[in-house]
Amino acid sequence: MQVGQILGIIGLLITIGVVVAAAVGFAVGYQSRDMQRTLRNSALFGLAVVLALWLGTRPLAAQHGPIITHQALVLGLGIGGGVVLGALCGLAFQRAKGERRKVGNALVSMVLVLVFTAGIRSAFLQRLQQLVHIWQEIAPPSEATDKQSAESCPDHLRALWNAFNLYAQDWDALPPAAGWMDNQEIVSKVPHNADFHCPAVSNGHDDRYGYAYNEEIAGQSLGQKTSLKQLSNAANTPLIYDSTDLAKNATDRFTSLPKPGRHNGIDYVLYLDGHVGAVKPK
Repeated sequence: MQVGQILGIIGLLITIGVVVAAAVGFAVGYQSRDMQRTLRNSALFGLAVVLALWLGTRPLAAQHGPIITHQALVLGLGIGGGVVLGALCGLAFQRAKGERRKVGNALVSMVLVLVFTAGIRSAFLQRLQQLVHIWQEIAPPSEATDKQSAESCPDHLRALWNAFNLYAQDWDALPPAAGWMDNQEIVSKVPHNADFHCPAVSNGHDDRYGYAYNEEIAGQSLGQKTSLKQLSNAANTPLIYDSTDLAKNATDRFTSLPKPGRHNGIDYVLYLDGHVGAVKPK
């Protein structure tokens, strides 16, 4: 199935879900005899839906980035908000006097539900393309794809080390953490732009990167040394590594290794001395 078809189907499901939630809320509001209690229960139900989706997707977000919880919150807002909006419309319709007013309230209710549904659907679809890529990452990769990414990822990291080493020789220090992928002194020394992207999560031309720079050593002086290899404990000091943060210029204190490992259960870590280690996260 093509990506466009997947987007269309999921967009349709979101629309149906929000409309059904609004219809349920409308039925509850229309049959209610206690407006305050109905609104309170509808709001509590909506909040419970949002919290349930947020908590339920946190494990996936820890592995694959905050977009998971972002989409879950949008979906939860759509379903929970649909129930609340429907309840309000149902209460207004029930209390309307005269057929003309009831018809008017019904039309206003339909417009409000449609506008709300369109807003939720638009908010979800704005980042749905990224979500499809994440699903592709979660799905078990083919043996050939997994082997290819496992072989090329270390090459990307070694290319980054060469650029960092040349930078350190020119400036007598490691580059600062902020905007390290946009630092022209680094960019000019990297053979290919794709080297900034982990091949397991990116096609090399998109806005998914998957590498983080160890901010604990950012800006460290080279001193009297002529290479990063000569720095203290270089063989055991992470420099750049696979990260759950897929954004550009990601940095942290070596805390974002994907679990389980991104490459057939392991993650790749580039150390300060230039060697790439295969690490199985605990």
